[in-house]
Amino acid sequence: ATFTIRNNCPYTIWAAAVPGGGRRLNSGGTWTINVAPGTA
Repeated sequence: ATFTIRNNCPYTIWAAAVPGGGRRLNSGGTWTINVAPGTA
């Protein structure tokens, strides 16, 4: 499965979507995460 996270806020956010990490997303930025089948 593929998930796309988009920052629709007018300011920078830190998106934490994986254990032990995350990503800085500027306004309008996106982060695509590919997840292997069977991942819980």
